[in-house]
Amino acid sequence: MCFFLLFSLAFSACRPKSDLVFSEDMMQTIPDSVIGFDQMSAILAEVHLAEALVQETKVDSVRAHRDETLAGYYGFVLDKAGVDQDAFMRSYNWYVDHPLIMNRLYQDVTQRLSILESKYKANE
Repeated sequence: MCFFLLFSLAFSACRPKSDLVFSEDMMQTIPDSVIGFDQMSAILAEVHLAEALVQETKVDSVRAHRDETLAGYYGFVLDKAGVDQDAFMRSYNWYVDHPLIMNRLYQDVTQRLSILESKYKANE
């Protein structure tokens, strides 16, 4: 009986390899109620730029009011994208609940930021 229970538990915990690897078909599972992949990638890239700007600033007044400054930047980024905070958070949480798609999303964000960095360095 104990062997059967352990076998059943181990077997039920196993997932097919295909469930653990991203495939482009997964992009079709993003519901219409969630911010689309490309727009979410653009928003997250700008959010990370804003966070880096605040983190790297040497101005004491900005650093002292870091949270308020970031909230202002976040609001600006979301307004620019035409997205409210609730829609952003619902979408972000959906992506968090789908880690393979979230991983692919952050690969795209990283690529966007790398391109911006290359353009910046080329203009120095």
